[in-house]
Amino acid sequence: MEQKAHIEKLIKESDKRAKSAVKIQKNYEQCLKNFNDKDFSELVTELEITALPWIRKQLWQKGCYSDENEHAVLQEARVGLWQMITKDNDNSVIRERVVSYAFGIYKKKTLGIIRAVTHKKNKMDVRLFSEPVGNTGKTQEDMLPIAGIDGVEQKESCEMYKEVFEVYCKTLLTSFISRSFLPKNLALYYARVLPHLFDEILDTKATSAKYAFEKMQGWDIKSLKIDSESTLQKTVCKELYWGEEYVQQLGEEIDVGGVKVLLKNIIYTEVYSKEKIEDWADYLHKVVIAKAKDIILKDEGLAEVIKSYISKDDILYCFVREGESR
Repeated sequence: MEQKAHIEKLIKESDKRAKSAVKIQKNYEQCLKNFNDKDFSELVTELEITALPWIRKQLWQKGCYSDENEHAVLQEARVGLWQMITKDNDNSVIRERVVSYAFGIYKKKTLGIIRAVTHKKNKMDVRLFSEPVGNTGKTQEDMLPIAGIDGVEQKESCEMYKEVFEVYCKTLLTSFISRSFLPKNLALYYARVLPHLFDEILDTKATSAKYAFEKMQGWDIKSLKIDSESTLQKTVCKELYWGEEYVQQLGEEIDVGGVKVLLKNIIYTEVYSKEKIEDWADYLHKVVIAKAKDIILKDEGLAEVIKSYISKDDILYCFVREGESR
């Protein structure tokens, strides 16, 4: 019942966002057509119904909230919106999903203000960076994790990775792809997602079928479904659930050595080998990356933010580059 209520809530929120997106698209197109302050004001008002709570949350979380900083974000974002509309008007361009791109402007301006405010605080405390840390013989500056990268930039990078990782995990749990099979998805989760989530294997090692096999040893598939879902909710996002198609598969009969067994009762490691786990994990990772990439590219705001902060060598680049996913 709790999961059903949660799903219903998500559907209502999704419908609300869809209606808002339609209204924003209409306001945007009116701006291009009439190019006046009234239509622009209506566009801004509708956008900020969604954007303003997000902006305030980010500012509060980073210890940067004030009326002045909130006002600065809004002013800069509105200027960015007007520049977008002017450019689109000059080039006779009409964006199909302007809500994503427009919200991305608010995101970028928020992160910019947070960086500026934090940088100002750091400059005020610059004296502290030259002072020694305990008996280490090093200064605060020496102890910075990465030379040339300030704490704010690192936090912003972490926020991006977290958001993209959530999309990846949600795709793994809910996207029902042709010939999808819960044991395949569990192979990817236990061989690739879980070990990296808890730093159980080196970053240079993509998957570990050995780790997955040991983790799943003696567990039936229903228990693995519950364990994976619970872990992701606690560590990644509390709103992550296995999709209904995968839940239904638990009640299906599977032929195991000529005997019909409910999928949920199968002891994973008694039926599927390390080799099978590795094959499934490698193959499905590519499929999930491709699906997640499609989702991210549809969110122009997130895609633009990623492009603003990463290089072509970054692992996130596969989500925003043209052509095939790796």
